[in-house]
Amino acid sequence: MKFFYISVKYRYMPKSVKHRDMPEKEFKIPKWWECQWRRVPCGKDSCKMCGQINKTRKKQIAEGKDPDSMESAFEHMQTSFSEAFATIKKDAERMGIDITNIPNDIVMPPKPDYWPLSKKVTAWRNSIFDILNTADETGEPWAYTELADDLSWYANLLQAKTYRQLCTKWEQKHGMEYGDIDLKYTKYIIEESLKIIKKSMSEIMLMNPPSFANLLLVKSKIAEFEDKLMKI
Repeated sequence: MKFFYISVKYRYMPKSVKHRDMPEKEFKIPKWWECQWRRVPCGKDSCKMCGQINKTRKKQIAEGKDPDSMESAFEHMQTSFSEAFATIKKDAERMGIDITNIPNDIVMPPKPDYWPLSKKVTAWRNSIFDILNTADETGEPWAYTELADDLSWYANLLQAKTYRQLCTKWEQKHGMEYGDIDLKYTKYIIEESLKIIKKSMSEIMLMNPPSFANLLLVKSKIAEFEDKLMKI
């Protein structure tokens, strides 16, 4: 088992995009949004995200295709992208956002290493993966557990969502006029990720693995940026 780096895609926002403010009470976060970022989604057919994945897999199997092949994955991505764009367009119209006439004056937010906090979280994430890869190479049993899977998944997610949150704040300071829903939801994801990461590390250390000291050191470093993440 190898633990690989997941790259962070840069975000952009048209400089002149504007829409009316939307009271938070008018928009309730759908529960199925969690299946977009949790390592283990609900898997229910009734879920807007998981249901579509299940439907696509059944279709591919019925057609004699391997649903886990790269070809099937690309087919699913194409279908999902089309459906996601249709949903985004519908939601945007409901919020008063016109995404069919995007202006050309695109403003790109800074890259991740622009912010000291982003650099700190990235360095911390890299330390986690050094430990994971070493544990895998030396055959430490915990490296093949759900705890290790959670640790790698949410360490990557924390890095990506930290950058997203910083970009959103930057965009607001530079005249991007939209509500705080994204900020609040991303903060929730960061908070949940930190809980899972700390819980996973604590349970791994209870096994008293050879990497105990390194895990303890990296876990202690969370305190250096946790409060700052919650205040973005």
